[in-house]
Amino acid sequence: MPVSRPHVLPSRSARRGISRPLLVAVASVLVAAGCGGGGSSGGGGAGSDTPVPGGELVMAINVEGKTMDPVWCATNAFERCAPVFGTLLRYDVENEQFVPSMASSFESEDGRTWTLKLREGVRFSDGTPFDADAVVVNWDRIKDPANLSPSALVAAPLTWRVVDPLTVEVVAEQTDFQLPWALAQGLGMIGSPTAIAQLGPDFGNAPIGAGPFTLDAWIRNSEATYTANPNYWDEGPRISTATSSRSSARTTSV
Repeated sequence: MPVSRPHVLPSRSARRGISRPLLVAVASVLVAAGCGGGGSSGGGGAGSDTPVPGGELVMAINVEGKTMDPVWCATNAFERCAPVFGTLLRYDVENEQFVPSMASSFESEDGRTWTLKLREGVRFSDGTPFDADAVVVNWDRIKDPANLSPSALVAAPLTWRVVDPLTVEVVAEQTDFQLPWALAQGLGMIGSPTAIAQLGPDFGNAPIGAGPFTLDAWIRNSEATYTANPNYWDEGPRISTATSSRSSARTTSV
């Protein structure tokens, strides 16, 4: 994702913090790797077989969230929510760079004015368009003091506006070439504005996103179960179900 600046590697602690949650949000990783599809050489590049759903992913997490509303869980319970919402960007640990995910690009020439481009045709699992208005609704909720969002500090020095249905302009108070981190973490999860309006406070118990999975059930302090989203923009994950279980051990197995 080009920006007009030299690439700056994140700190070791930051890389540790972002890599584990992003691996938990398995969709794009599994599609690229071909897990669950017809056996490939592991390249996952051009010529790979069409993804075929099948199998179950079992994940162990050690942090539970009080809600799956992205204004809160995108920062404090990432692992629970990432399967439902995905993130606008993700950090590719192997290649040490940000890559598009729910968004198609996030670019800036000067580090202050940024242009977020969204993918055409993406919809939330309730059929609502995943568009610029949806992004702004979610980001406005993060800034709303009533929501007590942990991401409010990141959002505070930013302003944004809808340019067209697939474009949001973001302006930072100061030059900030680290801003892509926000779209891979606290500002990266976008919920359906239709469901948010309809469910109100209950949205955090029955979240609707456009990510690789939909939530089936959530037993707090125990486990959450998910089913593959057949309409996920990236062809859909190659596994059919996923379970994230509360555990003191940070292990993940397929």
